[in-house]
Amino acid sequence: MPELPEGDEGLGCTHRVSARTGCKRSFPTSVRTANSRRLTSVWRTIPRLQKWMSFWEETGRRHDLKPDSGFLLGEKAPGVADVVTAVLWSTVTDRFSKIQAILEDTAPRTAALTRRVADPPPLVKLAAEARKDYGDTYCGGQIEASLRKVLDA
Repeated sequence: MPELPEGDEGLGCTHRVSARTGCKRSFPTSVRTANSRRLTSVWRTIPRLQKWMSFWEETGRRHDLKPDSGFLLGEKAPGVADVVTAVLWSTVTDRFSKIQAILEDTAPRTAALTRRVADPPPLVKLAAEARKDYGDTYCGGQIEASLRKVLDA
């Protein structure tokens, strides 16, 4: 399990372990402002996103993925898992620069894999077409609205 961001104890946070999942979470304890509900959402969302990113990073690590070589499941050439990973992370990081920074910090091998696999001309063309067709929209609906709210995007 990834560690929580450094220094959050100094921000008035407390850590609890979920009885259902066993995951450690960080919750603000001393925020008493009009934005306290939103801040709680941020503190719950970012560690969850980092944990989700860590699944890719750990899978790649177990299959000898390096920043400049290798593939998610240890194949000699990119497979479906690599293409899906590249499309997912390149799209979300293209739409949300803050998520790009979190991915680079939390899952650097996954970020590098994404750049390498998303680079061939057919995938570059697909990304350009998606950008033309959908603009800044990532996925729409409540999921996108929630991401934009949490990330101030």
